[in-house]
Amino acid sequence: MTVNQLLILIIRIFGLWFLFQTILTFFPSVVFLTNIEISSLDIIRIVLTFLIPLIFSLFLIFKSPLICKWLQLENDDKTIINQFNFTGDLKLIFIGIGLYMIINNLPSFLFYLINVFQKSLQNLTIENYNQSTMIVSGLNVFFGYLIISSHKWLVKLFGNN
Repeated sequence: MTVNQLLILIIRIFGLWFLFQTILTFFPSVVFLTNIEISSLDIIRIVLTFLIPLIFSLFLIFKSPLICKWLQLENDDKTIINQFNFTGDLKLIFIGIGLYMIINNLPSFLFYLINVFQKSLQNLTIENYNQSTMIVSGLNVFFGYLIISSHKWLVKLFGNN
């Protein structure tokens, strides 16, 4: 593996992470925090909030060699890692992303879930912000589990050079 190939791999990992965070955290929080009465300006804001990071992350994933050329890195073919197993490392990356999503969001999901049950037992109203945070945390835990359970399919999808 050369220096350029390592940089391309790092850029793709960052792009995948940014894509997961955009879809699973950033976009749902914007949707849940909008007013009930949605105007055309709110729809434009939601679409732009989703499209700009989505395009940026897809650019990082699929155009990473172009980014390396743009950065004008030296094109030396020095091998820095002799035996690089791309599919094995990609499996570890997806499992790591899934575990991080579960570990990062499980405590807040359980905290908000317990609060919802306590407030429902006390006949109190549940704030919209707490509901949206609980839903976003739950989605992150769920999709983290999906990433871990389907990491072989994701490696086939993103493993093509």
